[in-house]
Amino acid sequence: MIMRRVHIVIKGQVQGVFFRANLKELASQLNITGWTRNINHEVEALLEGDDDSIADILIFCTKGTKNAKVKSIDLDEEPYIGEFDEFSIID
Repeated sequence: MIMRRVHIVIKGQVQGVFFRANLKELASQLNITGWTRNINHEVEALLEGDDDSIADILIFCTKGTKNAKVKSIDLDEEPYIGEFDEFSIID
């Protein structure tokens, strides 16, 4: 199984639309660990998990919640570390 770690910044209308809460719920379902937080007017996340699960969560990130309007995603692949036990929302 290929494991991945990705650092993403989601741009657009992504705050105040339950984006982080939905991201956390999906990450938990997909056994993805890491964190998400609001920065400026964007959502940032660091995700670790298997390749298929990361691919699935990235699809969600391109669409967002029903009230979100995702304009773009900056994505950086990083070496997998296995650093986290769970997925959390950082304030």
